[in-house]
Amino acid sequence: MSTNATTSNLNLPNTITVSRILMAVVTFWLMMQGTLLHTIGAGVLFTIAALTDLLDGKLARDYGIITNFGKIVDPIADKLLVLGAFYMLTRGEFFSVWWIVPILIREISITLLRFYFMAQGVVVASVKSGKRKTFLQIVSLGLIYFNLLYQNFIIQNVASPNAETISTVMTTLMYAGLIAAVAMTIYSGYDFWRLNKNLILGQRSS
Repeated sequence: MSTNATTSNLNLPNTITVSRILMAVVTFWLMMQGTLLHTIGAGVLFTIAALTDLLDGKLARDYGIITNFGKIVDPIADKLLVLGAFYMLTRGEFFSVWWIVPILIREISITLLRFYFMAQGVVVASVKSGKRKTFLQIVSLGLIYFNLLYQNFIIQNVASPNAETISTVMTTLMYAGLIAAVAMTIYSGYDFWRLNKNLILGQRSS
């Protein structure tokens, strides 16, 4: 079906998108409580929110109800969920906040650039590496989350020396995930600029 940017903003995809923002806020609140039950609840809610990112876009495309509101709010919801989760997980002090700085710069700068071109009526091409970037960011968040669960709530119930061995393995996997996510984030940012540089330079020089 064809899409229509003038479709009413009161539709199911946009409702799901807004609900993702609300779920992100509740997820952050749960993480701040610091208990095992709250932490598990945060993980479940984050997973549900991440899955809604696949659902709202598919519904909007399939039923031709893409709106300007959705185009603006959807990336905001995505960045709030992912960047907020990275920041909240740094509160566990298992990795430095500096790890997420390249992710923060890439996501915010390119999102703002997309909004700028959208206001000019220009659709900026997405890059395939962006999907791999998002996938690795989610995987990285999962590895950090499970390491936090283990270190804060489980390790004391595991017999030594198994506890330290598991801790080393989980921490190693966490950093491997972080390295992969940061590297792909930087590459996808470069890829975006490389593939769209003529448009970007043309707009700047006009």
